Amino acid sequence: MKKSLLPVSVFDLVETNLRPIAEGFGMLLFCHLMVERLLEELLWCAGEQVGGDWKKELADTSFHRKLGACQNRVICCDSETVPIISSELRDALDYLNELRNRTAHDYNKPLTFEEVHYYVALLGQAGIDFTDHFDADPTSARGLGYTDPFSLLHEATKHLFSDLGFLLPK
Repeated sequence: MKKSLLPVSVFDLVETNLRPIAEGFGMLLFCHLMVERLLEELLWCAGEQVGGDWKKELADTSFHRKLGACQNRVICCDSETVPIISSELRDALDYLNELRNRTAHDYNKPLTFEEVHYYVALLGQAGIDFTDHFDADPTSARGLGYTDPFSLLHEATKHLFSDLGFLLPK
């Protein structure tokens, strides 16, 4: 068999059970895409409120650029103008993007519980409300029943949506 120049080659992957890798990456990718869609909807609403040529910014724009656009835009909520996302939330979502990019290209290093918990802690520092405080430390998160990185990631995504969803029109 041909030797690959990469740490993990396609030949190594063929000999591996891909299901755990695919399921884990699938959950991460799904959460990442859902967050990206929420950012798009928030940018859309903010653009509708202020007008201008904002629709071009959504076309063929990376996740990273959408984060920048959200951080630099405001949206009207309950008669107040508020930033779509704070710099702290942008840092957390940049980290989510880093996790997605790493796992998309390094199949030999699956996502760990600690990496996901670090993301959750960043979300908590950015003001995302975790009523059961599973953002405090990995041990408390495990004690609350989040035993794998993907259940923790899924729950964190739900909390993020709950906190940012109030910015969307009713």
